[in-house]
Amino acid sequence: MAVLKVVELVGTSRKGWEDAVQQVFREASDSLRKIHGVRVVHQATRLAAGRVREYLATCRVAYELEEGSQIPADQMAGRSLRVQTLA
Repeated sequence: MAVLKVVELVGTSRKGWEDAVQQVFREASDSLRKIHGVRVVHQATRLAAGRVREYLATCRVAYELEEGSQIPADQMAGRSLRVQTLA
């Protein structure tokens, strides 16, 4: 039986929301193994001078905990992590 942990990450992109989600997946894949899925829970934009300057995608990433692993205390408190990779 697998136990999944869910973390919330925010990806950013100057290209669009799809690219912001891809940024989340790329960054999460570098440090998390056995990712089961990425769910987009919110989309937003940052505006400057009346134009869209940046797209933000808030995502929940579910990954499988490995046997014997411990969840860090800061993640147990529900603290969100932020990923910012600008193209």
